Amino acid sequence: MNPKQSWEEFLEWGLKNEENRKRAMAAGLKMLAILYRSPDEKISSEELNKVADSFDELEFKL
Repeated sequence: MNPKQSWEEFLEWGLKNEENRKRAMAAGLKMLAILYRSPDEKISSEELNKVADSFDELEFKL
């Protein structure tokens, strides 16, 4: 899988309509909240998988 292509598809999908934009922003904010935590806090693989699953639930329909 090409990460750049996947990201471009995500952005294109997010711009399709208002509902997609809201869902894409919510998923992105979840990921940022996890990634920008205190450096002392460890991120568990379970937590990352849960966030990744939330992206899968967005059902990209181009």
